Amino acid sequence: MDFLCEDVFVLVTKLVNQKRQVYDFIILDLPAFTKFRQTVQAATRGYKEISLKAMILLPRGGYLATCSCSQFMMDELFRKILASAAQDATVSLRQIEE
Repeated sequence: MDFLCEDVFVLVTKLVNQKRQVYDFIILDLPAFTKFRQTVQAATRGYKEISLKAMILLPRGGYLATCSCSQFMMDELFRKILASAAQDATVSLRQIEE
């Protein structure tokens, strides 16, 4: 098990560019990307970008645990973001727990 403390956007971009799939389980415990209703649209881009890259990094059968602590990021929208990222990453998602 490895633990890394890095800027997650920099790290996942680097790993995707290296075409590395070294993690079977990725946890995205993200900060609040939006604290205001007016910035939800911008936050969706950030959530999708990081989720897409994490999905690309996982091998078939890998696990992604992700969440949003933004009070204005509604559950339905967050699910749509993840579904869109999965489609772009050409992977299937199966929700195991909520």
